[in-house]
Amino acid sequence: MVQPPLKIAVISANATGLSSAMVLARQHDVVIQDDDANRIDHINSGRSPLEDPDIRQYLARPALRLKATGHDPEALRQASLVIVATSTTFQAGKNKIGTQALDEQIQRVQRLNPDALTVIESTLPVGYTRSRCAQLGLKNLIAAPALVRPGQALQDRLHPTRFIVGEQSARGRFYASLLQSCSLLPHVPLLLTGSAEAEAIQLLSLRRMLVNEALPDELLDRYATRHLLNIRHLREGLDAPCVDTCANR
Repeated sequence: MVQPPLKIAVISANATGLSSAMVLARQHDVVIQDDDANRIDHINSGRSPLEDPDIRQYLARPALRLKATGHDPEALRQASLVIVATSTTFQAGKNKIGTQALDEQIQRVQRLNPDALTVIESTLPVGYTRSRCAQLGLKNLIAAPALVRPGQALQDRLHPTRFIVGEQSARGRFYASLLQSCSLLPHVPLLLTGSAEAEAIQLLSLRRMLVNEALPDELLDRYATRHLLNIRHLREGLDAPCVDTCANR
């Protein structure tokens, strides 16, 4: 069980980061960090910096335990949980996802607070979390896709269809229980899987949202084979409700 209040730092006040921060700030002490002074001012004034009606409504409520700052080293040092939602970029010419800004933020967290559980909610290339853990010697880095729609990010946080956490451990269950306790739904399907499967579910969910079409089974099987993914977890994360035992099948 999660015992509030936790000290949580969220990096980036984009739709993903802000919706995470707001949901968690219903029960926990959250500091959200961003480079944009205008966004910081809006959040601290109870005004939405984004076009999202739910964010606008909830930010006006004084009960949220949320503060926005620029890059605050002390907030990171004090946090037991750091959520990194830094935007990544799709490089069309190279057909890959650029992660330079995300890399910089992860290394900053590692320098200031290597013991904090660090959760990446950004859209990632498949294999990113595993490779960064190996390259940088990180022990507390996990992937957990946000799975939110543009303009409806907070709605999707408060009423999620499922939770996907790329970590089959007590840490993964802790983070999932934290999200569950802050949502408005009593029972949300949960899939604990490997980090690469979580990253792939994020990418394929985004593709389906953009083109309004799921990847055919044959192509999904090929995708899983090419990236050495658990096809059962991939299908459960994309297409069907799942339960927390499916990570052990």
